[in-house]
Amino acid sequence: MNDTGARVLEAVKAEDAKQILRALHDRGGEVARAVEEEVDHIYGGVDDAEEIAGGVLARLESIDVEDLWDRSGKRAGGTYVEPAEESYVMLPEAIVPYVARMGDHLEEGDLEEADAMLRGVALGLYRFSRQSSTTFRDWARDDPSIVLEEALRRWRERRGGSAARRDTEEWLRERLPERDWVASES
Repeated sequence: MNDTGARVLEAVKAEDAKQILRALHDRGGEVARAVEEEVDHIYGGVDDAEEIAGGVLARLESIDVEDLWDRSGKRAGGTYVEPAEESYVMLPEAIVPYVARMGDHLEEGDLEEADAMLRGVALGLYRFSRQSSTTFRDWARDDPSIVLEEALRRWRERRGGSAARRDTEEWLRERLPERDWVASES
């Protein structure tokens, strides 16, 4: 994506996104199929954390390091944005649909679905951090665990001290074994 495309996407407000997607879908053909696939991928069934993790990992690995370099560096007014600092902005942007969907499930009381989304997001972030060989990952070394902590904080606020919360946290500890990945919260 070039700099102009990135600026255009940054300018889209959440309330306008649905209208834009509908207009793209109404074009039919390949564009409609691409919109349907992306919506289904993000909002489809959430019963499989592995499938969600695969989607998260694919989105993160698709971040072009050239976009990172375009968004970092010297700015007007003499300020400078480090690539590692900008990576911390770009990484959460890539997985916003997943974290937003988890939040929707929490708000709607679909707690099992929210748990599955959290598991998938956590597993995708973990795999990106540990297995990805992209150049972007080299700039985003600590970002996945920081992003996971924010998702966990939001999820924990809604899950309270439930047995299901403890089960999900145990699932995370088993699959993301490094202590820095799943901090226990009493």
